[in-house]
Amino acid sequence: GGAMCASPYDTGDSPTCGGQPVGTLVPHLTAYNLYPLGKACESAIDTTPDYCAPWVESFGFFFGDGNAQTLTIRIDDVNFDETSPLGNYVSGTGLVTHVYASPKNTGANANWLAYFTGGNRLAELHNNPRGRYRLEVEVNLVGDNRSPRATFLPVYPQPYIGRPTLAQFQVAAYDPDFDTNGIAEPVTFSIGTSQQMGLFLANTINGFTWYKETYETQRAQKFQSECNGNCALCPATAYTCTPYDHGTIATKGVGYSGPCTLCEKIPAWSDAINYAHAPADLSINPSTGVVTWETGKSPHVIDTAAYADGTFPTPNTKNPLPQGLYNLVVMISSASKDPGAPTATHPTARISVPLDFLIYLYPAMH
Repeated sequence: GGAMCASPYDTGDSPTCGGQPVGTLVPHLTAYNLYPLGKACESAIDTTPDYCAPWVESFGFFFGDGNAQTLTIRIDDVNFDETSPLGNYVSGTGLVTHVYASPKNTGANANWLAYFTGGNRLAELHNNPRGRYRLEVEVNLVGDNRSPRATFLPVYPQPYIGRPTLAQFQVAAYDPDFDTNGIAEPVTFSIGTSQQMGLFLANTINGFTWYKETYETQRAQKFQSECNGNCALCPATAYTCTPYDHGTIATKGVGYSGPCTLCEKIPAWSDAINYAHAPADLSINPSTGVVTWETGKSPHVIDTAAYADGTFPTPNTKNPLPQGLYNLVVMISSASKDPGAPTATHPTARISVPLDFLIYLYPAMH
């Protein structure tokens, strides 16, 4: 019907009838209880969306009020350097105009949520490979206020830095508005949620799968066909199915040990892994925008030093992060000046804009 599905987990596909009359309300085929009263069923089995467009197949600029349009970008710069992970990108500007029916989403007493979405991300990313992107911004036209402004490198180079100092860099942003004393108003920083990072990853088993239910079904089928159902024994043995990439430095990158490799190749579903997520051991200071990241000392050395406060991680055997590209989404917020927001925690009290960029982690020069 041209509408984007309200829930990210909705495939938009009507359930099959299973012998019941066509149009019968039957439970929706997901594990998220989206439609407790059921959806009208169809007779034939298919995967074609029937009543809404699923998030994983949608692209364009959505205004959050049921309207959308394609975004045309004017290319301002092309980086032709294909030899460096920091190059080979284009940058440009797009302009969309839209008239909302009200200054904010008054029915929900919330800000409008507009977003630019599509896919897919690079397959080479260490987090969020083949993922969707979702650049979302809050719109509230009640207060006399402008959105925060931010800029950053498309691909930020970050060398490994071991304990105690850890790797740090600062996201640059400001609020163009000023208070009564002529001082720029503060902005706050946070790591994007899984949804703000795009939520879905194209997880691979038999081709690409986006949904938890599909992944778990295909995983069970794979284990049954290739392990004769015996893969449940894998975690019980210390080194069975452990990839050497997670083992000793000397044996990195030479495959798997043990007879049953599926346990590591196709692990059980985890929302923290199989949905979009920030790089491991990374945090941001909410008031300064300084990102702190424990990368390890180098890609080949386990860091055994103490933190700056003299403490050690528990256990003190954290492996260094792999060298290469990581994705990070930072949300930058400022006060909305909405007089209808009674408290600082009210949904319309702040508005946010995103920064979505890559980090290239590499060994430091000696």
